[in-house]
Amino acid sequence: MQVKFKKTFEKQIQKLGPKVKDAFKERLQLFIQDKYNPTLRYHHLKGTLQDFSSINISWDIRAIFKEEGNTLIIFYMIWSHSELYS
Repeated sequence: MQVKFKKTFEKQIQKLGPKVKDAFKERLQLFIQDKYNPTLRYHHLKGTLQDFSSINISWDIRAIFKEEGNTLIIFYMIWSHSELYS
């Protein structure tokens, strides 16, 4: 599986700090091994984000991504639940 990050994602994760970066790295490894691991709470989104999916990074932080086929994942956003879905 190949993973890419949009510039928006990279800017957002920098603003969230080192704890979130570390948590994201751990969750990304778990995601690569088994995207359906219950810890990630992987799910498809609805409404204006219906083409995207989400995983939990921490209690309130979500990473939003698109799957391009079975081999490419592109992360678009990472932010708190309330900020992403408001």
